[in-house]
Amino acid sequence: MNIEYHKHYSSYLMRDMEFKVYGHAGKPVIFIPCQGGRFFDFENFGMIDYWAKWIDEG
Repeated sequence: MNIEYHKHYSSYLMRDMEFKVYGHAGKPVIFIPCQGGRFFDFENFGMIDYWAKWIDEG
């Protein structure tokens, strides 16, 4: 599975914004963590294992 980590500085929020991209093709799905959550919560809560079939298929 293709996994990319990105970190960009937001001049609007005045802080670094981090995110991961899983897969290589297909329709994008955006996961927005709850208040106080972090970008890696999707992976830490086991969602990658659940979605792996669809991510691998693109």
